[in-house]
Amino acid sequence: MFTRTFTALLEVILLETDSSKPFLTDNQTQTWIDWTLKYLQVETDWRGYVPVKGWAHGIAHGSDLLAAAAAHPKITTAQLQQALDVVANVLAQQKKPFLDDEEERLAMIVLRVSQNPNHATGSISRFFNETNIIRWNDYAEHTHNNEAYYRVSSWKRLMMTLYFMAPSMQPTLLPLVTKYFQKMGYLD
Repeated sequence: MFTRTFTALLEVILLETDSSKPFLTDNQTQTWIDWTLKYLQVETDWRGYVPVKGWAHGIAHGSDLLAAAAAHPKITTAQLQQALDVVANVLAQQKKPFLDDEEERLAMIVLRVSQNPNHATGSISRFFNETNIIRWNDYAEHTHNNEAYYRVSSWKRLMMTLYFMAPSMQPTLLPLVTKYFQKMGYLD
């Protein structure tokens, strides 16, 4: 029924296995990582649970796949940056609220990038700061647009997830999450 999105989960197993017990050639690994980086860019089924049919979960499963690639020891610094760009791009394309913990799954990509020794110093802080500016500019330009609200709200949930999952990110994330609550009128 949802062959494509569940195939992504099989690819997670492949990449995780190759990470711990390499069996793919370098060329095969790079091909898989390249495919993984494209998955969320072309995924069109953003539904989570579909009554009667079950889980579509294209964004969640694609996020699981990209997180597995971001954890792979053979992913390059440039590909890790691409992974962060993909997360920002998913948020930029969002038109409806996520209902099934998609933000938490997207956060895992950022977490895995930050844990990979190949990531560029400062790339995570830049990702947070740049994405935060983009999300708030989008919201300011489209104040009465529900889609802009969904995007900034999902951004907040992603940051809150990482705040609790990655204590080393707390100093960067606390001011950004606090800013969200201030701008939304929850804090003075």
